[in-house]
Formats: sequence, structure tokens, C-alpha cells
Amino acid sequence: MERQIILTFDGSIIKNNTISIRALAYTLPHFQRAIDKTVTFTQTGQLVKFSTLKSKDYSLADLYLGEFEEGSLRIPLIGDLLGGVGDKIGNFLKEPYEKACAKTEMPTTSLNQQIEEKKSRLSSGAIDEITYHKISNHSERLEHNFAQSSILRDISTMTSPLSTYDDSSISITTLSPRNSQTFFFDERIASNFRKIVRSKRVLDPIIYTGFLKGLVEQSGSAKFGFQGRFINAESGKEMT
Repeated sequence: MERQIILTFDGSIIKNNTISIRALAYTLPHFQRAIDKTVTFTQTGQLVKFSTLKSKDYSLADLYLGEFEEGSLRIPLIGDLLGGVGDKIGNFLKEPYEKACAKTEMPTTSLNQQIEEKKSRLSSGAIDEITYHKISNHSERLEHNFAQSSILRDISTMTSPLSTYDDSSISITTLSPRNSQTFFFDERIASNFRKIVRSKRVLDPIIYTGFLKGLVEQSGSAKFGFQGRFINAESGKEMT
């Protein structure tokens, strides 16, 4: 096995070159989930909501703790990862991470403001008509965006202890013969990163044609108690 990823903890999150189980419990499980999802996406080209890695593929995603190193706490993670997983995580991280580093405060726009903006652009003709047929021709890009969003949410959750431990940092280093990269998170960068990857965005409206088969009662606290059962005329699949 080779070292493929290194996690580095620094600041008050460590004490005398040790780290608490509590801090690791917030970081390592979410990082492992990000690895699992990346392996699934690399193999299949898609990542379904709530999907989990199949047990037969655990060996392609399993990471083992290497010997802790001196100084700031460095934890080498070794394993026989599926080829390209480290590079893919680095590529997923690169753009949102650079945005998080560049700004001291991330502006936010409410969903209602975004909806009003879309309505205004629609009425003025500034948005082209988008149909299901058009987006289905770009399905690979959509699958990539969904996988990236899901994986980065786990990375964001992994850095959540930085809001508890003062003056601390967590770094992720992906080791690759082609492109080793290090992503350093302190509380400010982690906060900005969280806003970037977790912000809800209203995309341009898409026109679907099909057949409404009826309404199904929703459980939980939804404001509207029902959702429509809709059969897509182009794909033949049921949508809600």
C-alpha cells in the first residue's frame, strides 16, 4: 500500500501530538463517505441520491491510518484506492476552494430573491427556452455537477470542528504522480467553503411534457401536502 492522502491537523484541535476521538468522529467518517462516493462515481459515471458503496467495492475505497507524524498532527491515509480517485477529489475541490480562499465574506441571496430575478428574466425574454430534450443531451455534465455537489458537502461537514476549536486548521493533501495538491482549511475558509457548496440556487426553469397521473400525499412538514405523479413523455419515467 502507498500513501495517497494525508490529513494534517494543527492548532488547539490537537494536544501534545494527539487528537480526541470526538474530533476524529466528525472528520474521518465524512471524509470516508466522500471517498466512497468518488469511487462510485468513477466506476459508474453517476451518483444517485442516498446511494452507498457496495461492499464488494470496499477495497477500492478503504483507507488505513498510517503512523502519526511529529509536529502538527499528520495522519497518512494509505490504501489501494481506485485509480484517479485522489485526482478527482482534487479537481472537485479546486474551484470552490479557490473561491472560499479569495473572499473574506460570501454574499448570500435568498431563494425568493432568486425566484423574482428568474421571473423578471423570463418575462423580458432573457432566458432561452430549456426543454428536457436539451438537458438530456448534456446528462454527463449534470451527473458530474450532482456528484461534485454531494462529495463537497461531505468535505464541508468534515471541516465543521474548526468552528469549535480556536485557531485550528485541517489540511487535505492528495498525493499523485501527476498533480499533488494541498487544501488548507481554517475557520474562515471552511465557513466560506460551506456557504459555497451548501447554498441553494434556483436554476433556469425547464419545460417537461407528459401526463399528470394524480396526487400523492406527502409526509412530514411540507407546506403543500401533496406531490404530483408525473410521467415524462420523452423518457417514460415517473417524476414527482
